[in-house]
Amino acid sequence: MVLLAAAAALSCTPDEDFDSSLSGSWQLTGWNGASPSGMEVYMVLRDDRSFTLYQKYNTLGFVRYDGTFTVDGSRISGIYSDGKAWVSGYTYTVNGNTLTMVSEVSPDTGLSETSVYTRHELPETITGGNFENFI
Repeated sequence: MVLLAAAAALSCTPDEDFDSSLSGSWQLTGWNGASPSGMEVYMVLRDDRSFTLYQKYNTLGFVRYDGTFTVDGSRISGIYSDGKAWVSGYTYTVNGNTLTMVSEVSPDTGLSETSVYTRHELPETITGGNFENFI
């Protein structure tokens, strides 16, 4: 939940503003202006407002997280399947095959985080089921 350790209390109510350019498979390619060293993250956003996050960070394999998300204008937020909200909401932009998500400013640090994703098919290590499912 390093990076989608992201958002606020919401529901999965369809909204007319839904940006279908969000739908698809995404790979984290940038983290706060640098390469995401030491972590590998893939995110799948679906038209039905469900998501799956595959994350390898301090684990031997990928950890899978599922849940739902909502979009309000250019803001995205979500809830994991265990009922916990993302840590922050994000302002997002999609430019071609690039999705940039900027977190809300943390009240603890006074900082926000920028995550850059690139459209990418899920690798065989994920589609072959090589992950730990903690949720």
